[in-house]
Amino acid sequence: GNTANITQEIVNVSAVNITQEIVNVSAVNITQDLIEDNQEEYKIMQELNNTKEIKDEDKIDEPHVVDHEVSECKHEKEYLDKMNLINQLNEVIVSKNEEIACKDEDLNQIKEKISQKETEYDTLMQDYNRKDQEIAEMKLKLEEYEKFKYNCTQKEAELENLKIKCEDYDVLKRNYEEKQLENVQLTKKYEDAVKRATTPISPAKKTEELDFYKNQLAIKETEFEEIMKNYTELLEMQVAKYATLNEECCTAKKHLANLEIAFTDVHQKYERSKAIVEGYKTNEEKLNSTLLMYQATLGKCEEKMRMLQQNHQIENERLQKQLDQAKEDYASKITKYTSKIKHLEIKTSSLTNALEQKTKECQDLTKLCEEVTDK
Repeated sequence: GNTANITQEIVNVSAVNITQEIVNVSAVNITQDLIEDNQEEYKIMQELNNTKEIKDEDKIDEPHVVDHEVSECKHEKEYLDKMNLINQLNEVIVSKNEEIACKDEDLNQIKEKISQKETEYDTLMQDYNRKDQEIAEMKLKLEEYEKFKYNCTQKEAELENLKIKCEDYDVLKRNYEEKQLENVQLTKKYEDAVKRATTPISPAKKTEELDFYKNQLAIKETEFEEIMKNYTELLEMQVAKYATLNEECCTAKKHLANLEIAFTDVHQKYERSKAIVEGYKTNEEKLNSTLLMYQATLGKCEEKMRMLQQNHQIENERLQKQLDQAKEDYASKITKYTSKIKHLEIKTSSLTNALEQKTKECQDLTKLCEEVTDK
């Protein structure tokens, strides 16, 4: 799962780099297209200026004969061709405006990709914060483990004290065995005394010895009973305490083993999460740097687009003015040519009438000549 996250981060970084390259390439293509458009518009404007110069020269050098009318018709055809070029120029302008709109759509798509990358960056930051929380929880568990380890050391110290007390128990046991030996010796002495008592001895001595031995035996028995009572009580207390401490020691050892296993797991998870967090930090730095570069390049591209749109708008307005001027010139030319055509029609009608009169006069003269020759 960690390797999958790291590979996903690498893929995201590569995607950001690819989108940055796409933006750069698209910006370069846009600038190249606009430069080519400006070059085409410049060529068309040069052709229009050339046509205007030709028309001005034609206006200066107009002859006042029929050949002049023919040349004007030729120039009118050239003018119509130039008007067709102007229409083509308008079509080119419209197509370039459409291309600019397409480029704006591409920029909007790129901005959407940037927003997607920012959301992915936010998710990565959330994962990073979650990992920090897990690390804090692991640190708390480590502190609890240290406390438990300290308690285990205290329990071990208590066990050592218990062992010392067990040694004291051994001392008491030895004392008990010594007392048993003394008791055996006293019983032997008592038996000896009984044997001596069975021997013929004066009754006074016998009673004195018996009383003495009875007193000694009673004293020893009371001492022995007190010692045995204290010993049994102490022994029971020590055995119960030893059993409880032994149980606590066993449970503490089990908990210690479980905690050691958990500690190893936590330590391994801590190391893994530490490596993952370092990877997240490096990816975060890379993403921040690429995002800053991308924002800078996007700002430059937007500035270039604004400049190019302004230049294109200015050039379009200038061409529109020239087109309106050319249309006005064309309308004035058409009115002028219509007036000239009417003038020529009047002239041709007058010439036809004069020609008819001349033909009639020639016919009359031929008739007169024929009559004269016949006579």
